[in-house]
Formats: sequence, structure tokens, C-alpha cells
Amino acid sequence: IRFRSWNTETGAACHTHRARERARESAGDARCSRPCYILRRRFPDLCIVADSVEHAGRILQEQGLPPACCIVSGLPWAAFDEDLQDRLLAATVDALKPQGRFVTFTYAHSLLLPAAKRFRRKIDRLFAKVTTSRIVWRNLPPALVYCCTTSNGAV
Repeated sequence: IRFRSWNTETGAACHTHRARERARESAGDARCSRPCYILRRRFPDLCIVADSVEHAGRILQEQGLPPACCIVSGLPWAAFDEDLQDRLLAATVDALKPQGRFVTFTYAHSLLLPAAKRFRRKIDRLFAKVTTSRIVWRNLPPALVYCCTTSNGAV
């Protein structure tokens, strides 16, 4: 089982995988140091790598791992300009295996922002299937989840 999450505050990535699979331990960088420190303490059998999602493909390759089954993201997509959305989404899609999943959330109040609408159009174009959860009103602020699945072959 593999899990990749993107730090919501810094945009840095924390990639994890079972220790027996790791090729080597990576020191990471300061962009994600606190969240990665917490993950390392809580899950000592996992290898934690702190880096940008833009490098996910290279990191997986360096660790001797296949493309990801699932990428979970908490990045603030509605706050990014188009160029940054394009770069991060391209890296995310490239790091996924065929029929891989990309799961991310957004806050309900941001859905009307132009960047949020642009992001939705982009994921609809990049993925074979995009489902949207109901708004979770008990979350503060209320949020919803996008679950995106790549096609059988190349996206």
C-alpha cells in the first residue's frame, strides 16, 4: 500500500511507502519538515520524503517504486495561477499508474472562484472519470472531495 499526500500549507509533498520497499531514506527539505517529522515519529516503518509534487515521478523512480496507485492532495488549487495548476497536475498525472486515482478536496466557498472553475475543467479534461462528493457542511469550512481516475492507458 502506498500513500502520497501534499502538504496544504507549503505545497511540499510527503511520499510514504513501506520500509521494506525503500531503496534508501531521503532526508527531505525544510518545506515539509514539521509534518514529515510528525509522520516519521508516528509511522517509523515508513520512508518519508519531503519534496515538491513536481518531482514525484523522479522520486518514485529513485526509490525503485512503480507509479502511484493513488495520490491524495490537500493543495489549495483555487489559490494557484493557471501555470502552477498545469505544472502540478501534469506531475500528478504522470506519477499515477493507469487506472490510478487522484483525490483532492476544496472548500465550498471557493467553488465560485475563477481558479476553482478552471481547476475543475482541467481535471475533467485530464481524467477519465471525476466524481464529486456531497458538501460536508459539518467541516469548517464546509468542503467537498474530488475523486479522479485515470484511463486504462495513457491519460
